Amino acid sequence: MSGAKKRILNYWPLLLILGIVSFFFLNTLGKEHLWDWDECLYAQYPKEMQATGNYLINQWNGFADLQKPPLLSWLQLIPHQFGVNEFNIRIATFLFALGLIAAVYIFAKKYFSEKVALLSTLILLASELFVIYARRVNTDIGFAFLIFLGFYAWFLSSKKPWLSYLAGLLFGLSVMIKGFSVVPYLAALFIASFFNFKKERLINYFKMIGVFLVVVIPWHLAAYLAYGKEFIQLYVIDNIVKRTQNPIEFHYGGRLFYAKLIYKELFPWIFFAALFPLYKLVTVILARPGSADSGVPRMTFTMLRRVWHDIKTHELIYTVILLIALPLIAITRIQTKIAWYALPIYPFLAIFLAYNINLLFEKIKLRTLFYLLVFFIAIDGLSLVANETKFNQKLVVSPRNEVALKAKEHSSKTLEYLVAFSERQAEAILPPQQKITQTFVYGGNPCAVFYSGKKVNYFYNLNEFKDRLKGKGLFLLENGDLHLIKNLPVKVILQNKEFTLFER
Repeated sequence: MSGAKKRILNYWPLLLILGIVSFFFLNTLGKEHLWDWDECLYAQYPKEMQATGNYLINQWNGFADLQKPPLLSWLQLIPHQFGVNEFNIRIATFLFALGLIAAVYIFAKKYFSEKVALLSTLILLASELFVIYARRVNTDIGFAFLIFLGFYAWFLSSKKPWLSYLAGLLFGLSVMIKGFSVVPYLAALFIASFFNFKKERLINYFKMIGVFLVVVIPWHLAAYLAYGKEFIQLYVIDNIVKRTQNPIEFHYGGRLFYAKLIYKELFPWIFFAALFPLYKLVTVILARPGSADSGVPRMTFTMLRRVWHDIKTHELIYTVILLIALPLIAITRIQTKIAWYALPIYPFLAIFLAYNINLLFEKIKLRTLFYLLVFFIAIDGLSLVANETKFNQKLVVSPRNEVALKAKEHSSKTLEYLVAFSERQAEAILPPQQKITQTFVYGGNPCAVFYSGKKVNYFYNLNEFKDRLKGKGLFLLENGDLHLIKNLPVKVILQNKEFTLFER
């Protein structure tokens, strides 16, 4: 048997998992319209890049959207050359998801065991947040993928120092796809570099940071030089400072927000997280001391020494724990609570849970029970994938996308859109400290821009919209506001159960 065939056979569980996931996802990526807020923003960015020739920043509806660097938009330009459709818009995110699944499996197999590799991959696929965002346009899956690869390269750099440069590149690219949320992961690796301290390892770390800065600085400097105070306001103050200090746009959540999220996402597998501290408590901390360890201070010192020795001996799993704990603490301290902030933690958490499960069944030596558990996790993941991809469901066009697509057929270059009452009410009641520049730019329906193919003028003020009604144009409003045009001579182009599209 050739070496290539043997390597393929060694990874047959991974290939089977990737094949099943691809079967479900690739058949549905282009089947469903873009529907959530972020999808329609990220889909519009590359369109406007091409239309304006400005490839430096993301743009939406003619607005310089400086919230994030543009790496995802640059990547999306590649499939855009083959057509602007839902499949081509989502494919980059899906490929990132496949890459992350493969990276987790390969890493866990190499440094732990095949059982840990299989379990960690299945646990990741049993995580609703991961499965949902694996098939939607977003920056978080790519961000998680690049962080995990960066960690992988950094870990390998202890034996192959040149890989520290690759780690720096990957972490730099993670910033270019989402921003500086990578900092807690870099901090975790810095602390981990002292578990088995060597001068060369610290040098490798700073080499990594050097390359990281080389990747990150040019775009940030160019964007600042081009947009000045606007860049500082949108990218730094709005997107970093305010989100840290305030629950922006009603994104409330207490200190246990992410703990509750992870518990819900990974129930019941999350209970295996308790095995590691319990096992170390019994085998390391409470291990029976020798006769020379008499006296409380002496015993305490001995315990600490045993713990430190255990950390040095099992450096990798403690590094994985750090890569869960520090980012989790960081996002918990941020006042704006959003579920997908936790996504980059999931690969490390999946490995940690798989490690604990394998540890338990190695000790109790119940092989049949272990594979039964694997089966249940696999079924959990498969049912989740099938449900989220809506594989057997007939998908329909939403009312809001229906009117936007109809508007695309109209010759008008603009669409005058009175935003929903709920959105107007939100603008009136949202406290100033919870607003950022972009909060009321998108009209609560950014998909209107993508599917209409027009410049959309969003109106939050009724009087301003009434004044605009005095002129000619293409208009859109919710049916709850139809009284505004009751006595006006209008031509209704399309009316569905929620919206009315008309012209004057």
